[in-house]
Amino acid sequence: MSSEYQISPSKEHYGCMIDLLCRAGRLTEAEKMIKSMPFHRDDVVWSTLLRACRVHGDVERGRRTAEQLLEMDPDCAGTHITLANIYSAKGKWREADDVRKMMRSRGVIKEPGWSWIKVKDRVSAFVSGERSYPEGEEIYGMLDLLASRVDFSVLELGSLLDRED
Repeated sequence: MSSEYQISPSKEHYGCMIDLLCRAGRLTEAEKMIKSMPFHRDDVVWSTLLRACRVHGDVERGRRTAEQLLEMDPDCAGTHITLANIYSAKGKWREADDVRKMMRSRGVIKEPGWSWIKVKDRVSAFVSGERSYPEGEEIYGMLDLLASRVDFSVLELGSLLDRED
């Protein structure tokens, strides 16, 4: 880019390369690129690496990356939750519990997830864990039905894979 086109890489170029390296599982290279950037290392690049650590199960790099993020924003629930999930996925229950205790002691609260849907010009918003919607019984009944069919399909698929024909 620099030698052929005389274009100096911008912060956004670095961000794209870091994202590509993370998606490819090349976390060591991504971390080196973050550390060698001639720009301020913001929460965007560190968060990209942290999510990749979760996807690829890199506990130690995830811990280091979370430390960088928590220095910038100690009250970021997403960083705490992602780190706890990295630990949990590897069976490091004590470490995951320590992260969640630290969240509670600092008063860090994860906001519930929500989504919305538009049906016939009417928008309905849903908050995770909330069950007091006017059509709540119907909604959760349909979710239970779908879940039971998915479970059946997974069991059915498993039995097909176990067959020795």
